[in-house]
Amino acid sequence: KVASCTYTGDALEPAVTLEDGDAVIPEGEYTVEYSNNTNAGVGQVTITNNDGGNYVIQESTQDFPITKATAPAAETGSLTITNGLHKTYSFDLSTLLPKLTAPCDYGTITYDKKVDTNLGVGSFITLVNGKTGELTLDANRSGTDEGQFGTITVTISTSNYQDITLTVNIFAKNKLTPVMDGKITASKI
Repeated sequence: KVASCTYTGDALEPAVTLEDGDAVIPEGEYTVEYSNNTNAGVGQVTITNNDGGNYVIQESTQDFPITKATAPAAETGSLTITNGLHKTYSFDLSTLLPKLTAPCDYGTITYDKKVDTNLGVGSFITLVNGKTGELTLDANRSGTDEGQFGTITVTISTSNYQDITLTVNIFAKNKLTPVMDGKITASKI
């Protein structure tokens, strides 16, 4: 029997128990070697016989599961658009991923291209590059209300951690309009 374990970033060596019927075979009777035992997925343990013992153990390899770790809490991002200005905005979602301490690693990261938006009234097209995590918001918002008006959430999958939901709060501001006060200042050339 090989115990299952959860990803930690370190090479995992779960306990191995060999039995002869109901009797547990002492650890000195065999040697255990681990492989593919760092990342989430399937690790392997190879058991070989130690010469001179009371048992003759046939060499065998057994798989054991390494489950994904619970993801740390992600940061929340913010993106400000300008009312009345049709423009494309970009946001790097990878900046919201929690920083991991060595030797932990996310492994392969995939950003879900299906984006959940709550942007209210206006014309918005939202895209996510599934590999780089670049969020693109094509915004054309009418009105003059300022402040937060919606959110965008994106789910990411990693090979070593459970899914993480990233949230970007969307804010609006009005265009700045220069005001002429009637004074003209001349300068010498």
